[in-house]
Amino acid sequence: MPFIINRQVRAEERFPGVKGKTYVNKEAGAQNLQMGEVRMSARSQIPLHTHNVEEAIIILEGTLEAVVGKEKRILRGGTTLLAPAGVPHSLANKGGKSARIINAYPSVSVTRNLVSA
Repeated sequence: MPFIINRQVRAEERFPGVKGKTYVNKEAGAQNLQMGEVRMSARSQIPLHTHNVEEAIIILEGTLEAVVGKEKRILRGGTTLLAPAGVPHSLANKGGKSARIINAYPSVSVTRNLVSA
């Protein structure tokens, strides 16, 4: 299935205030790529976690506090971060406006493991 109509993909709540859509994955015909969009409402967060593969995140809209490993930064739309496989990372929307990101993984077999702080 080479064409995906994004508005027809159902959003799922991943964490409180965090809704995601996966556009490209094994079910869509991909063999080595998973990609989607996440919307984070004001004051929501994606808690500290790791993946079995690296993750690229493009911040399209909003301002987010990002943690990757031991580094913490404030990121705005137009910024990309790379979280290496196995490295704890998180995103927090501490502002009053929603944020939107695109995430991509070089695998269709992605795992997420929450990490205690």
